Amino acid sequence: MPLVIVVTHSWMSEGINQTVKYIMGEQENLYCISAYTDETMDFMDDVRKIIFQNNNQNCFILTDIFGGSVNTKLASFLSEFDNIHLITGVNLPMVIQLLLTNYDEAEDIVGKTIFEAKKGIIYMNERSQSIDEFDEF
Repeated sequence: MPLVIVVTHSWMSEGINQTVKYIMGEQENLYCISAYTDETMDFMDDVRKIIFQNNNQNCFILTDIFGGSVNTKLASFLSEFDNIHLITGVNLPMVIQLLLTNYDEAEDIVGKTIFEAKKGIIYMNERSQSIDEFDEF
């Protein structure tokens, strides 16, 4: 199971964490950090501790917005750690895909995760089916 760390501005990551728990139950390999909150002013140290506590295994860090301060600061880890895979534009399908992936090659996981996350973005007004025709999962 890959190590997944979600780091977002404010409480978005906590919302993702609570939703994942609701759908999948507690996930021991998922860490969610709410940057710039009273509880987490120094998210960089928090992420670094998680990486070290997990024996520097391959780690997928997901951030909320490209070019935002969270993403920009965490990009510095790419030159510090060989085992970091930084993906921005986090959404719930992306997190679930990573958590359900049997670990193979990190680059394959990243490609598949991004592909699946993009498939979940749908403009429903353009769908020929009515919303009632879709299966719930």
